Amino acid sequence: MDGRNSNWSILWKMGMPLLYVLAVISGLVGIICNGIITHYWSNLLTPMCFLYSKAPSNIGYTFGSAIANCEWVTYGAVTGVIFLFICALIYFIKVSMRGT
Repeated sequence: MDGRNSNWSILWKMGMPLLYVLAVISGLVGIICNGIITHYWSNLLTPMCFLYSKAPSNIGYTFGSAIANCEWVTYGAVTGVIFLFICALIYFIKVSMRGT
């Protein structure tokens, strides 16, 4: 068994590839869930965000904040997933190129 195969087997035993895959999947699930909710709240008559809502000060039930807050939570996570993917790619390239 050469150095490349042993490096990949060590990584597989450590669970690193599995952790990267799980992190990407959980990030994508979070982005999709927040995106669906944000899309719903942005299509109301008065677009608002369900995050950072203020308590009602009168009998009317109005709450919510600017829609930009929801968009930041939803689409800011896309940057994190892209960064995670790039780091995983660099990590796998470095490990596969390294010899024993």
